[in-house]
Order: sequence, then structure tokens, then C-alpha cells
Amino acid sequence: MSKGKRSFSAKLAHSSKERGMTCPECGEKVQFIKHVNSVKNTQNDVWKFNKNMVAICKCNQKEIYS
Repeated sequence: MSKGKRSFSAKLAHSSKERGMTCPECGEKVQFIKHVNSVKNTQNDVWKFNKNMVAICKCNQKEIYS
């Protein structure tokens, strides 16, 4: 048995709801990207990649992309 059915307008309202975090400083929506930094190992001259997820908004956009 189905638990209940939502109407099309209820589904549309649920899907159009804005999700995610907003920046407390500028009020813009925060986007998460993967930032990859290449580092050379001094012992055996091998390149390694440091990967981390970074939150970006208008406040720190220039720092990350430059």
C-alpha cells in the first residue's frame, strides 16, 4: 500500500525550494568545489596531489581562484 500521494504542485514546491548554505557575511549561496594542489616530494622527486573540498562564495572567490 502506498503511504500517500503528493500533488504535482506539492512536488514542484518541494523541488524548487532553495537548498544549501548561505554565507553569513555576504548572504550569497555557498558552492563547494574540489581544490587540487600539487606538491613535489623532496625525498624521491614524486609529485603528489592534495585534494580538499572548499566552500566558495563572493567573499573568498578571488582567494581561491587566483
